[in-house]
Amino acid sequence: MNGLIIGVYGIYFLLVGLAGNAPKLLDMLGEDAGGFLPWIVSIGVLAVAYEYPATQKMARPFILLLILSFVLYNYENLRAEYKRVEALAT
Repeated sequence: MNGLIIGVYGIYFLLVGLAGNAPKLLDMLGEDAGGFLPWIVSIGVLAVAYEYPATQKMARPFILLLILSFVLYNYENLRAEYKRVEALAT
């Protein structure tokens, strides 16, 4: 599954480069990286900690704290998106 995801991203980046939109993509990634980078690093550290049996018990509460902090940090956005989806469903 991981190979498929990496392959799809590789094809996407190849097509973006062939279309000449690489500078636009890099600008957009630069704008968004500040918001996503701390979450990506946190998820990566917790994923590595969860893989080792010695630190697995310690990583579980931190994973729950990560999920809780993500929800609380993005509560307004999540609530607005939920209302938008709910309006589409009715």
